[in-house]
Amino acid sequence: MRLFARLAVFAAVATWAGMAAASDGSAETAVVIVQSVKPQSPSRAGVVNYGLTRDDYRRIITTVPTIRRAIPVRQTTAKARYRGEVADVMLIGTTETFAAAHKLEVARGRFLTEKDLKQRKNVAVISREIARKLFLDEDPIGKNLRMERNYFLIVGVVSKASALPPAEDSDRRGDAEPQVFVPLSTMRSRLGDVAVKTVAGSSAAEQYELSRIEIAVEDPAKIEATADLIRRILQASHEKADYSVEIAGQSTIR
Repeated sequence: MRLFARLAVFAAVATWAGMAAASDGSAETAVVIVQSVKPQSPSRAGVVNYGLTRDDYRRIITTVPTIRRAIPVRQTTAKARYRGEVADVMLIGTTETFAAAHKLEVARGRFLTEKDLKQRKNVAVISREIARKLFLDEDPIGKNLRMERNYFLIVGVVSKASALPPAEDSDRRGDAEPQVFVPLSTMRSRLGDVAVKTVAGSSAAEQYELSRIEIAVEDPAKIEATADLIRRILQASHEKADYSVEIAGQSTIR
């Protein structure tokens, strides 16, 4: 993982740890971030396949008994369009629990719901930066945002973008990107797992199912044991070290 991306991950881990601790009134919350790691030098041409899978997520949540909350996240860059306006955004596929964990404030409308995920609805929540850029003085709620060939009904606006590491296919060095949140299930069914990036006329494709899994552990005394169990689960299903397991405030465990 490139240095700037690693630093951004550590910053995001620390920020999310503080937010998670405050989100439900608990005195202290231990946080583990399981992250996909892109190979620095792909061994072959074509689509580079790496990182965490949905099966990894299912194995972790069904095997690790100390987990209080686990949030799967997939990020990629995208172009969001409304009428003649275009914005480069970070597209985030996740679940309804993301907003509370990151303490996102919904300024208008609502955040994603469990029903959105179950029904794979084409709905989106946008950050205020996108609302200002694309919609100017219009109310974005109820409008359709286009990304690739798909239209997403805007159901909410968050007042501030979440502190997140850059998307796997992003060149931005950790500075806040305008964000669009969609149901993770919808992201998979509408956009798939392959991200194609074009630079200087050439295209590169990479396939990853999840960018990371954000895990809150109830008992801080069990954080090391939890991280170690997750590492062993992933070692059993990954032939290469295309992931990292990180505890907020500590070094990487692989």
